[in-house]
Amino acid sequence: MGRPHVVDQIERFVMGNYDYHGLERYDDDILLLEWDIAISREDLTKFSKRAETDPSFIRVAPYRLYEARAYPVWAHRNVWSTRDHFVREEDKTCDLFGFGCIYLPQKLITAFLEADSEVRARDPRYHGPDHKDTRFTDQTFSTWYHWHYKGPRVPIDWDIRPIHLNW
Repeated sequence: MGRPHVVDQIERFVMGNYDYHGLERYDDDILLLEWDIAISREDLTKFSKRAETDPSFIRVAPYRLYEARAYPVWAHRNVWSTRDHFVREEDKTCDLFGFGCIYLPQKLITAFLEADSEVRARDPRYHGPDHKDTRFTDQTFSTWYHWHYKGPRVPIDWDIRPIHLNW
């Protein structure tokens, strides 16, 4: 039996250890759906067209994390001084984001990979100089983007609703 996953005709990117380093070989912008995300054809088309209208910026669609809480928990977060908070449906943007359904401009993939790999994943609130995570993950990338690259807040397309299959 295995874990639920999507079967479709979209090109596969195979990786290990939650590390997306291989995205650099595409030398192009990436619209990424993780292996356990389902999305309607209509929503995927809408998301793609939005990315095309503003191709130099990251954008994400929300997907739920099924934690035991009394309210919906979405994969993206906002930074509030000393802590992160999961986004709420009234939040139009986020600071930190998962890769479940994301558009990544190639120039930002390159900038991340060219950044100091021993520093880029450090969140100054939690990590000291000994923290090293040289992988390319959603956590290391969004930490770098927010704290080191200092990119603009990332828009959340709330009208596009991918489904997280593994919960």
